[in-house]
Amino acid sequence: MQEQNDPVKQIIHVLEKYDPIKTKGHSDEYEVEAACLLHRPEIGTLGEFQQSLRDNLAGWSDEQTAGPTSRYEKLAGELWTILKARFDEAG
Repeated sequence: MQEQNDPVKQIIHVLEKYDPIKTKGHSDEYEVEAACLLHRPEIGTLGEFQQSLRDNLAGWSDEQTAGPTSRYEKLAGELWTILKARFDEAG
């Protein structure tokens, strides 16, 4: 139950589910990215967020590993829902 209330763990769970940079289950690979996503004051539109997410992960890995922006559509949608709810709660 605690994971449901911890937004960083929620984000990590979604990142691991889609594993866009193919970490192959290395449990700590997305911790920094999750924390960074949570502390973004403005996430713009879903399309902007999808592109930003891909670009950020390319910065943590490389362009080839990050792959095309289209790879991030479902991942961005799930993270968008978590982050929008979090930011809406914060006011």
